[in-house]
Amino acid sequence: MPHYICVTCGVQFAATTTPPSECKICNDPRQYIGLSGQQWTTLEELQQSGKYKNTFTPDERDDRIIAIRTEPQFAIGQRAAIIKTSKGLIMWDCITYIDQETIDYINRMGTLMAIIISHPHFYDCCVEWSKAFQDIPIYISNFDREWVVRPDSRIKLWKGTDLDLLDGEVHVVAAGGHFDGSCILIWKRDRFPPIAFTADTIMVVMDRNFVSFMWSYPNMIPLKPASLIELWNRVRPHQFDELWGGFPSANLREGARAKVFKSARRYLEQEDHVLLAQQLQE
Repeated sequence: MPHYICVTCGVQFAATTTPPSECKICNDPRQYIGLSGQQWTTLEELQQSGKYKNTFTPDERDDRIIAIRTEPQFAIGQRAAIIKTSKGLIMWDCITYIDQETIDYINRMGTLMAIIISHPHFYDCCVEWSKAFQDIPIYISNFDREWVVRPDSRIKLWKGTDLDLLDGEVHVVAAGGHFDGSCILIWKRDRFPPIAFTADTIMVVMDRNFVSFMWSYPNMIPLKPASLIELWNRVRPHQFDELWGGFPSANLREGARAKVFKSARRYLEQEDHVLLAQQLQE
């Protein structure tokens, strides 16, 4: 049976003989059903179309970070990342499209050891990616377990708000906000200060002195102030100087942690919240 993929969000579902009646992820106020209505495809159809390819773009400052993106854009159009840690390769977030050329390219870089995903909109074809790389684990926050629409033994639903991987070189924080389990990943690398990969949990905006936070980005529904305070309290203990967002060029190259803090304060400044009395400490 085929594993159908929602054309709007790019997430692959459990195998069924006919397409699901709806995409649970898109039929949620944080997302949307496309203007042409619910549409489905499969990975095989995408591959056979000859239309798509994945591009690999090393980060301009640290070439151990390689952005992966599908061209032309499919579904949401986010970028994932291959991160060359001192222990081996990990993948941050996922994209729908995968083919043999992609598999060969990554294998030439080294051994991919794990996939860590920020939130349900980027689950995509994560099981297919795992299968392509010797069934590596897929780490998803247990807070978002209800959104896993292709259950699989390769998916590791981790519990709590903090997850250490690779002897602490990589730390994942379930910061919440956009989804209950929306995550960021902090890589404590050598040669450069720590960097946070934030996807939609913390959004890089046009003014690179700030970031923003939303419950729904496409529908522009703001995040509840209480949720933002909880997000900051979970992120606050962790140090990072750079921030790598979910879309091309969405980077903060310095002072990222302080920018997250002042952005949270700006967001809340009309609400007279306790966060406004805090001072940032290094």
